[in-house]
Amino acid sequence: MRYELSDSEWATIKPLLPNKSRGVRRVNDRRVLNGIFGVLRSGAPWRDLPVCYGPRTTCYNRFVRWRRAEIWGRKQLIAEMEEEERRAAREGLTEEELAIFDLLTKPEPRLTKTQEIEVKKVARELLIKLHDLLDVFDWRARQQPRAAVQSTIRFTLNELPEEPYPEKMWEAKVEAVWAHIFSRTKVNMNGAPRRHTE
Repeated sequence: MRYELSDSEWATIKPLLPNKSRGVRRVNDRRVLNGIFGVLRSGAPWRDLPVCYGPRTTCYNRFVRWRRAEIWGRKQLIAEMEEEERRAAREGLTEEELAIFDLLTKPEPRLTKTQEIEVKKVARELLIKLHDLLDVFDWRARQQPRAAVQSTIRFTLNELPEEPYPEKMWEAKVEAVWAHIFSRTKVNMNGAPRRHTE
C-alpha cells in the first residue's frame, strides 16, 4: 500500500513503542501503525481505513491511547521518518536499497567513494534479481524457492569489492542480508515495499 512503513521507518519507530509484557498479546504493531500512518498521511477518515490494517477501531483506539500516553511526539517521529527518506534520496537509493546498503556497510567496513558506488550497485542489483523469486507463493516454507533466494543473495554479494570484505565479514554480511530478506516485506517492481501476509 502507498502509505505503509518502510523497513527503515519501522526500525526507527519500533523501539519507541511500549513493550507489553503481560496480558493479551497485542495485534501486529506494524500493521496497526501502517493503518494509523495511512490515515495521518492521507487525511482520510478512520471509517475509510482499508480492512488489511485490521479493525479500524483497533487502529483508532491504539492511536488515541498512544497519543495520550505520549509514546512519541508526532512531529519528532515524522521528522525522523522524513530524514530516512531524505537520506535515501541523498544516497541515490530507494529506502529498501538503503536498508540493504546499511546492512552491507554498518558497522563496518569503511569504504572509499569508489567502493561505496560498487556496494550501492550490488544493493540495487540484488533487489532486482530477488523480485521474481520473492513473488513465489510461500517461498519461505518451500525448499527450492528458499534455496534460490539464498543462492541469489550469495552470488550477488560475491560482486562486492574484495578488499573491504574479507571472507569472514562477507559471510556475516550474507547472513545479515538473508535474515533481513527472510523477515522483510516483499518488494514490487520499483523497489517500494509491499506487505507480506502470512
